Amino acid sequence: MLNYVLSAILATHNPYHWNMTCSDWVQRKYEIMLDDKLDFRAKRFLIGYLRTKVKGKCDQDLAWTEK
Repeated sequence: MLNYVLSAILATHNPYHWNMTCSDWVQRKYEIMLDDKLDFRAKRFLIGYLRTKVKGKCDQDLAWTEK
């Protein structure tokens, strides 16, 4: 599953040309956390990757624990 997600991310865009706001990242973070189709590792990777696309200060917490 993780390989599919990674392939989809890498194949659909150039990683150097886009950014997101902190509020957009927070919204996506919660959407990813609620997605039952992704395992914990994939969720953690996606949230961390998207966090690297936030420019500027973002005081939201990145860490969470597995249920």
